[in-house]
Amino acid sequence: MRRSSSGGGGPRGAFSRDPTMSDHDVDDIAFLTGSGQDSGFLMSKRALYEPGSVLVCSQKRACAVVALCFLSILLSAFIVAFTKPGCPVATYIGEPLEDDLAFVKKKKNPIPFATNGEPFPWSNIRLPAHLRPLHYDLHVHPNLTSRHMDGQVTIKFTTREETNFIIVHSRNINITSYLLHDKYLQPNPITRFLEYPKNQQLYLGVQNTLRRGSNYTLFIEYNIPLREGLDGVYLSSYIMDGQKRYLAATHFEPTSARAAFPCFDEPHLKARFELSIVREPEYFTLFNMPLKTSIPIEGTDLIRDEFDVSVEMSTYLVCFVVCDFAKVSNSTNKNVTVSVYAPANIIHQADYALHTSITLLEYYHEFFTVPYPLPKLDLIAIPNFGAGAMENWGLVTYRETALMFVEGLSSARAQQSIAVVIAHELAHQWFGNLVTMEWWQDLWLNEGFASFIEVLGTSEVEPNWSMLDQFVVETVQPALALDGLLSSHPVSTPVEDPANIEAIFDAISYKKGASLMYMLEMFLGRPTCVSGLRAYLDEYRFSSASTADLWRSMAAVSQQPGLPDVQVIMDTWTRQVGFPVVTVVVEDGHVSASQKRFLITENLMQDSENTTTDDVLGDGSELQYRSDRRRHEEENKHQTDLTADPISPINSTIGFKWHVPLTYVTSEHPFNSTLVWMNLTNVEFEVAHDLAWVKFNVGQRGFYRVNYDPATWRALIQQLKDDHTRLSSADRASLIDDVFSLASASEVNVSMAFELSEYLVKEENYGPWHTALTHLFDWARMLFTNQYHKHLLAHICSLITNQYHTIGWEDTGSHLKKLLRSEVLQAALDCGNEEAVQETKKRFQLWRMENVTVPPNLRSVIYQAGVRHGGDEAWWWCWARYRNSTLASERRLLLEALAQTSSAWLLEQFLQYSLNETMVRSQDVHFVIYEVSRNPNGRLAAWRTVRKNWSELMSMYGHSSYAISAIIKAVTVHHTTLFDLREVEDFFSDVAVGGGERALQASLETIRQTVYWLQMNTDDIADWLNEHYPLLTA
Repeated sequence: MRRSSSGGGGPRGAFSRDPTMSDHDVDDIAFLTGSGQDSGFLMSKRALYEPGSVLVCSQKRACAVVALCFLSILLSAFIVAFTKPGCPVATYIGEPLEDDLAFVKKKKNPIPFATNGEPFPWSNIRLPAHLRPLHYDLHVHPNLTSRHMDGQVTIKFTTREETNFIIVHSRNINITSYLLHDKYLQPNPITRFLEYPKNQQLYLGVQNTLRRGSNYTLFIEYNIPLREGLDGVYLSSYIMDGQKRYLAATHFEPTSARAAFPCFDEPHLKARFELSIVREPEYFTLFNMPLKTSIPIEGTDLIRDEFDVSVEMSTYLVCFVVCDFAKVSNSTNKNVTVSVYAPANIIHQADYALHTSITLLEYYHEFFTVPYPLPKLDLIAIPNFGAGAMENWGLVTYRETALMFVEGLSSARAQQSIAVVIAHELAHQWFGNLVTMEWWQDLWLNEGFASFIEVLGTSEVEPNWSMLDQFVVETVQPALALDGLLSSHPVSTPVEDPANIEAIFDAISYKKGASLMYMLEMFLGRPTCVSGLRAYLDEYRFSSASTADLWRSMAAVSQQPGLPDVQVIMDTWTRQVGFPVVTVVVEDGHVSASQKRFLITENLMQDSENTTTDDVLGDGSELQYRSDRRRHEEENKHQTDLTADPISPINSTIGFKWHVPLTYVTSEHPFNSTLVWMNLTNVEFEVAHDLAWVKFNVGQRGFYRVNYDPATWRALIQQLKDDHTRLSSADRASLIDDVFSLASASEVNVSMAFELSEYLVKEENYGPWHTALTHLFDWARMLFTNQYHKHLLAHICSLITNQYHTIGWEDTGSHLKKLLRSEVLQAALDCGNEEAVQETKKRFQLWRMENVTVPPNLRSVIYQAGVRHGGDEAWWWCWARYRNSTLASERRLLLEALAQTSSAWLLEQFLQYSLNETMVRSQDVHFVIYEVSRNPNGRLAAWRTVRKNWSELMSMYGHSSYAISAIIKAVTVHHTTLFDLREVEDFFSDVAVGGGERALQASLETIRQTVYWLQMNTDDIADWLNEHYPLLTA
């Protein structure tokens, strides 16, 4: 999106002075941003060093000055030495320091012990910096019959500092032998070998010192069991022609390469990889690089495949597969061979993925102006795959749902998901693979960029899908929702432990990271932003980089008059948690805008602080909440400790403040936006006096919320009711998102949100409807046990009635129209619209009894309603369809529908089936639990199943924080009472949650907020609903 030209009254740049600001305000800005005025201390200091200036004093005075300085230094030292801990420390807010690690506080760790009982000499979870790998020569034999893998790895490395030991990563690997040679092939005896499973490290002490600048070769033989799983090297299976077939696949991100071979498993330690794989003749193998040769092994029926040497890459990007799949192939205009692999019985579903991949690879080549560096790109559908996809360089692995598409059978949503996931993973071939983050704290450089670039790439493949409008409601708004919690984390967040690394693969790294790029593009302009990205890729190709490196690349192309300092601005968004709510007051053409951190629990926190008698949450729950707050505040003290969450502001003197690009449109110029910068401060400026309204955060391109004075809210609501098209679809969606979120935080009265929602009877666009239905049904979820739940459903039903009749049941129209139809029809069913219920029952029966095909974009609605109203026979019929279907998206729709039965027994049976790998793939267990939890009849059963089988679920998903987090959220999101809160706290206090810790804290915070919100707002909700729906009885 091209940056709009500025107009109207207000500052234009980062350091423009507002005429209404005081001198004190300006001086504060100058100090914090390095923009000084030639006055005061700075001017006096300059005068001392100007030519012609002479400083004269007597000998006695000089001695006195020296003595005074010495005493001052001594006194300062005593004060520093004896000042009690916990005092606030002002953190540098200007140009970011060259090395943030200079501020790392060293923690005293207990002495670790190896498996043999000896002390393990290395206590840091990070590897020492004195060695760097250059080349891995890896030989493996994944035996799919005996279910184990023999391996040999030869690691050539260089020594950066003299040392007498080597530390490498290893997890659950049986080491059988090891040798070390110098560059002359002379042995260097390994005198000590220790394993420390907690840090997943091996220690190899050597007899002769490793010399600085010399190269050495470490040889290790090992073996590992092959099990059906979701990470490391694992077995997967599928059914074809009634026969179960196996394959071996890998998934190493973030820290599972060490489960396949001993290695230096940190992203910045890039090296070249050379692979050979031994296989049986009925299989073939794939690697990141093309196959070089296949050699029969004499005396056996085995074959050894040898591959070309890779480019330099991180260990987590290594991938190999042993399978018997089929493929479809074609080439790009740059002669890169692109292939899609899948089981032979579904390979005909791969054509769309192949076409999309070729189009995207050609587009990205031109967009980045950096060639794709490999001769081939393979995409492969793994039958059981924990992640949605994985960007392994040259060999991208996917779930079947992310690759397989059949025209006329797959829905528009399924098709979009395929295009978006492929666009995301192919963007990673540049952002993440070519240039990799130095450490996982900057994961957003990989995932945030790919989540933003995927929108541009998908728009190239499917230009009529309005992807940028969808980006606002499906990326920006969910990121705001999560980042409004106290338990959120900064985009660039310190992590070290593998479990914590897993935990940051969340909406903050993906969606907030992408949203910040969207905002950056807005105020820099797309041409400048693209130039900066190209410079970044060019400078750091085949290397690693940090967030600061990115900002330096951006600053190099954006240092022009009127443009802000990128690094200073963006540090306030990436290095501190949360985002601001900008409160705007418009009066007679005068605008006052102030900022503070938005927290959904802000009022709960304030009431907790002020309450001295009755607990806000009752029965001691407030004590637990205060305990959690104290824990967060304690962590605040360690904001420069990279092993703790920096959840405090990056400048403790001014608190949570941001450089906010405040944009606005007016009733006079609704399509011309103006930009005003809020540089860590509040601002005031003038607009025309006779404006009917002013709308801020144009298109929700800024990562912040806006609250208005009551008069401005009423004016905007009136405009929506009179002619909503005067505001863009994205602006309408952002108003809905802001007012409902502010009401959920008790920052505005719930009646304001209800009043604004009334305009929806005229709304026809997907974006605003998606946002509105998300919030309205979220409120319905919270009110489920409340007597006014049916009143709220009546309100939703009244809003969608016009659109329900307009959009109809014919599966026609544009892509967005099809998406909207699915949501409106589903809403009609969830609200109990009798006409919709009867229509779905009729269509389900025609499908079941007469084999009348259900249109692809109506399947989700009809399948769910059919099972919900069709009894046991309908359930078993859909279960049989699920078991026999070969279309991945269809199987997912059927799983979704099976969870909607009203039969408690069937729901229990379904949950038990989900834990049986022969019934439901392990990749789908958390999805089944989520869908059963959505069903009011299944919530208790899902919660009980999770508690009963927690150990099994942790064993299944222990290294997948996404799945564990999804399960925790699924079974807790519907809890709305103090009893529920205590039950959740009690259960999880006694079990390990691994990478799900952040999700658990977010869930507990959400339950507390729900309890508080219902207490504070039920009366207002009742008043408004009773007034508008008086015929319903409570």
